[in-house]
Amino acid sequence: MHCHRNPECKDELKHLSAKAEVSEKLILVIAAKTVRRFKQVWLDQKKTPPLDKKVVSIVDAMQHRFPIYIEL
Repeated sequence: MHCHRNPECKDELKHLSAKAEVSEKLILVIAAKTVRRFKQVWLDQKKTPPLDKKVVSIVDAMQHRFPIYIEL
């Protein structure tokens, strides 16, 4: 995971791990796996009805606003 390149991303995940009282390393691994899985599933699902084109457009636009998404 490349979240270490973006202090804002890592700080957010560190905060979440501390709040949840879970290992920071575990949170970083889970976050990376979640983003990778979302990318895999989204590529297929966004082409499958009944998703409205407007919804697909919004999700596609919004996902790039998250540093962790861009880095993976």
